[in-house]
Amino acid sequence: MSSAVGQPPRVLIVEDDDATRRSLERLFLLNGSVVETAASVGAALTKLAWEPHWIILDLHLKWDDGETVLRTVRDKGLPIKVAVVTGSADRARLAALRQLRPECILVKPIQFSALLECVNPSQQPPSKIA
Repeated sequence: MSSAVGQPPRVLIVEDDDATRRSLERLFLLNGSVVETAASVGAALTKLAWEPHWIILDLHLKWDDGETVLRTVRDKGLPIKVAVVTGSADRARLAALRQLRPECILVKPIQFSALLECVNPSQQPPSKIA
């Protein structure tokens, strides 16, 4: 994961399912990251001020569309990388999402190793769909 030299990577996990959010948080903490979490778009947008290096973004939140977070990051030109995690297999939706240039799109169920591969700065090419 890329971060400033000597700093652990800051990861914002945006996931509305409590168990999944806690599991991802624990895994990233064990992997040496500093982690913040958000269960909604509003909370995630507020935490952008924390300047995360990465956002792990669930696309389908209970009351919100996670795409709003990705769109905000891109529209503001923020230097934040985004990994989208979604249960959607809708190819048209995923193709439209690629226009916002997430570093990767992972379709659930995901393996944590695939997510770690995505957040590895040497991962090529960007925006792959797994």
